[in-house]
Amino acid sequence: MPLTTTFAGSDSESGVHAQHHDDLATAVNALQVQIPLSLAVNQLVVGNTTAQVIQDSGLTWDNTAKTLIASGAGGLSTTLITVSTAVGKLIPGATSFSHRNNADTADNLLITNAGLVTVRAGLTVTASGLRVTAGNLGVGAAAAVDKGIYVNGAILASSTTQYGILVDATPSAAATGAAEGITVRAQSNASAYTVGSVTDLRLLNPTKGAGSTITIARGINIDAITAGDTSNYGIDIATPSGGATDNLSLRATGAIRFSGLGAFAASDHYVVIDSSGNLHKSAIGPAS
Repeated sequence: MPLTTTFAGSDSESGVHAQHHDDLATAVNALQVQIPLSLAVNQLVVGNTTAQVIQDSGLTWDNTAKTLIASGAGGLSTTLITVSTAVGKLIPGATSFSHRNNADTADNLLITNAGLVTVRAGLTVTASGLRVTAGNLGVGAAAAVDKGIYVNGAILASSTTQYGILVDATPSAAATGAAEGITVRAQSNASAYTVGSVTDLRLLNPTKGAGSTITIARGINIDAITAGDTSNYGIDIATPSGGATDNLSLRATGAIRFSGLGAFAASDHYVVIDSSGNLHKSAIGPAS
């Protein structure tokens, strides 16, 4: 039933005013105690401006689950919740906050009290890119402090060819100078120290899982390069310089085999390897 109170008399009749004030406070306290477990409301006002109104005919409060439920034909649209302050905040308490899927009660978005954000099924950035301002990135594993990007873990796919990282970029037509799929460069720190080795690209030995068989293991596998209209190089190495001991375009401590070569002509040169492993071009040799 509605709660109604009538004030009579002037402000000078302080006793009557106080009595009605006490009666109103007692009635409100009683009303607060008698709220049922499920309270259907037509309008829930937070603050004192119309921009802070949540209104829906099917908005109910489940006291057992401590959940505000939107039901009925009207539903609860995002346009009905407005935060008018410069920096809006939803403060869930001392634990975590989640956006839950009503169909299976799974957390689509979970934010813990420590600031860890978990997205259930993918994250799409529609503009401005994605930036990690502190810490590192882990894919398939936790981020590691000594790895900028750490890709690890099983690839759960059924395809016969699978990739840890696949780069298949298509630069725009503005790239008239160069179009590169991957460019890698290592740098030493700007400090007074000595680092034993700096390597731009290192390929580790493949790991063979227990019980598996690897027919061919490769460090580098290069397809036939045919896209160049003027020249095509499988490997193009510029002349190195600056080393006090060695400046080698290619250094191999194991055997090197060249296959697929045609027959030698009388004007061809031979490559000779000396006892130190250095390559030398011979004089013109005989035809094969």
